[in-house]
Amino acid sequence: MIELCSDGNFLKTMKIILTIINVLRIMVPLGILFMASFDFYNAIKEGSPEELKKRAIVFGKRIIIGLMVFFAPTLINITVNAVSNGDTGYAACINNATNEGIQNAFVREIEEKIKDYDENGDEKVYDDAKSTINKEITDKSKKDELNDKINQIHKKRALKKNIDKLKDNYSDELYEQYLNEVNELDDSEEKEEMLKILEEVYEESKKDKPLELTPGAIGARFNSPTVNDYLDYYVYIPNNGGTANMPLVIYLHGDASVGSYGSLKTGEAYPCLERAYNGEQPFILLQPNTRVRSWTNSTIVTTLKELIEYVIKEYQINPEKVILSGGSRGGMGAWNFANKYPQMFSAFVPISGTGNITASNFKNLPTWAFSSKSSSDSWNYSNMESNVNAINNAGGNAKFSGLTGYNHSTILSGALTKETFEWMIAQ
Repeated sequence: MIELCSDGNFLKTMKIILTIINVLRIMVPLGILFMASFDFYNAIKEGSPEELKKRAIVFGKRIIIGLMVFFAPTLINITVNAVSNGDTGYAACINNATNEGIQNAFVREIEEKIKDYDENGDEKVYDDAKSTINKEITDKSKKDELNDKINQIHKKRALKKNIDKLKDNYSDELYEQYLNEVNELDDSEEKEEMLKILEEVYEESKKDKPLELTPGAIGARFNSPTVNDYLDYYVYIPNNGGTANMPLVIYLHGDASVGSYGSLKTGEAYPCLERAYNGEQPFILLQPNTRVRSWTNSTIVTTLKELIEYVIKEYQINPEKVILSGGSRGGMGAWNFANKYPQMFSAFVPISGTGNITASNFKNLPTWAFSSKSSSDSWNYSNMESNVNAINNAGGNAKFSGLTGYNHSTILSGALTKETFEWMIAQ
């Protein structure tokens, strides 16, 4: 009985029955009163005292019967509620057989169906729930709320199926579509799970995909979209023309290459790269060029960040394998840039250039610093060693190599070896 009295359709039927009873409790007493009055009138008309007395007794009995009929439902309801506290058995049926009670019953029923659909994915349950919502729920805000809840679940289930299909039949268009659809979902663990799967599918689709670029140095100019500045730069493509998901090594030059864009094609880090790999490097090298003796100027820092983001996207770089390096003044700029944006990089290799840092910013950034032990690098040596010690004291992973047989001008060839490059991309 309790479950039955919580059923919306049963309560609708109960409400109809109660409505009929309420009509009868009015109509029956009125009918009895009318008949009694008619009989009493005839008795008066006949003028017989005996008949009048007889009719008066009948009239009184009918009045009593009418009152009993009128008050009987109320007395029964009061008695049932007193016995059951109004929440079980017949009392529940009577008390819930209202517009509000019927609506609440349907809402509970729909929410159970939504839960069932969320857990089991039965499309019949989905259709039944949608039909009940649109047919039985009269409150617009509640109807919208329930529809939104089940539609979100329906959308999530459809997206899960589509994402599974995307694993076998990948396309950038579908990836973008599903990504946008997932981002529109309400925040949930399922949303985070689908975003993670999409990311994995995307990374897998791009892995080892040929870029089909011309090997060697590619020169270009990058104009900042936010500040009035630009950076000329070279990217160095391996002999295989590059593949998607390759690491990116960024090298910031020293004073010798300031304003000398052409020298980057053969100088600074490029000869070290050639000696180590002879064009077979498993990464792309980026060398930007400044026109002033600064890598810490705010507009240059902004332009450099935007250039790195552009190259990552343009050359389909693995965003988890972006390495920052720099020598001399470029080393100073690299310290400054890594201190500001440590989350952008997977490894950091400063060479004979120091900078003021917050050591905790490097806690999760593997660092390998180089300096020569010659007098030409004494200031860099001591300060870089201090930075490395501070990083390790902050819980980081940094090491420092002081090289003999090199000076400030030649340190690059001793620091940027194949061993160093391989350490970079292994992080």
